[in-house]
Amino acid sequence: MLAAVIFWLYSPAIRFGFTHYDDLEYFAQNPHVSGRTGMGWNVVAFRSAVVSNWHPLTMLSFMLDATMAGTLDPSVPHFTNILLHAINSVLLFLLLQYLTGRQVAVPVRRRIVCLASAECRVGGLDFRAEETS
Repeated sequence: MLAAVIFWLYSPAIRFGFTHYDDLEYFAQNPHVSGRTGMGWNVVAFRSAVVSNWHPLTMLSFMLDATMAGTLDPSVPHFTNILLHAINSVLLFLLLQYLTGRQVAVPVRRRIVCLASAECRVGGLDFRAEETS
């Protein structure tokens, strides 16, 4: 149920384009993501910095998005961001339920987990760096 609410809440982001903050440098114009460098994924992800940042898991997920989709369309990484957010929210919800051991506060925790993190940055690709770290 929680994952379905998150997908419903964030699904408009799939239709968004790239932001002009750093999405182009991280994904669309990144030669490592598009495969124009011919270097292996492990070399790029673990030995290269992009936009002065070193995010190996983020870079691996971007490369996987571009490879699986076969395109640099912004809907693919936006969908992946929503998926990562849903997974992390469900895991956090389950952790809070396990740690408190109480069913009374479940609706409150559900709202906190799902809606309190409703940031406009889900549409931006820099959000993935936080989701994968």
